[in-house]
Amino acid sequence: MDPGSALATVVAALAAGVVGLVVPAPPRGPRRLLGERAASWPVRAWERLARPVPGAPDPETRARVAMSAGGAAGVVVLSTAAGWFAPLIVMAVAAGAYVASGRVVSPAERRRRRRLAADLPGALELMASCLAAGLPVRGAAAAVAGAFGGPLADDIGGVLGQVAIGDAEARAWRRLVDDPVWSMVARDLARSVESGSALVELLQAHADRARHERHADVLARARTVGVRSVLPLMACYLPAFLLVGVVPVIAGTLPHLLG
Repeated sequence: MDPGSALATVVAALAAGVVGLVVPAPPRGPRRLLGERAASWPVRAWERLARPVPGAPDPETRARVAMSAGGAAGVVVLSTAAGWFAPLIVMAVAAGAYVASGRVVSPAERRRRRRLAADLPGALELMASCLAAGLPVRGAAAAVAGAFGGPLADDIGGVLGQVAIGDAEARAWRRLVDDPVWSMVARDLARSVESGSALVELLQAHADRARHERHADVLARARTVGVRSVLPLMACYLPAFLLVGVVPVIAGTLPHLLG
């Protein structure tokens, strides 16, 4: 295979692979019309494998990562004359990059979760007090959103916004179930709204659990500070030690050795 045709084949395979990664799967309705066998096990396996974790980059960013990784793999396989299976290598690398990027949580999302985890215990205690005073769940949530800022107020504001446009309150709370910080709380809030069960003691228990988890997370991150600071300290002190302690000794003995 000459380099021109190989390059064209790799580019076409990469483009087809990225399009296949980005284009969403067909809805369940047409699948039922065609029969459940239309969704073969490779399609279902790919859907499960490519499903991103909460807080992962959006599909467009993941597609750009996949295209960059596939392009780099294309350059490598062309330089090694991989032959007819070069497009398979490129598509495999692009698919692997797409899946791997869906397992990465962005730094902004990690900061949002830390702020949310820090605010959640106090917010749940305030919400429990509002419910004990006779407010409904929606009113207690609005009071908490007004008292707190940041991601907690944004999440509660999103729930209240959905309720305001006519969505069911339980369904609006369930939109937070996939969030690792809100998960258990949102599930119990949705269940309480549907059944009308008492929620004050449950929110107090959630507040205690969230506070303990926050304390454990802070301790765990504090224990890793010493390990993470080793490399910066080496980068700072090792050159200084060489310049202050080793270089003068060599510079002082060099004239005697040469003379």
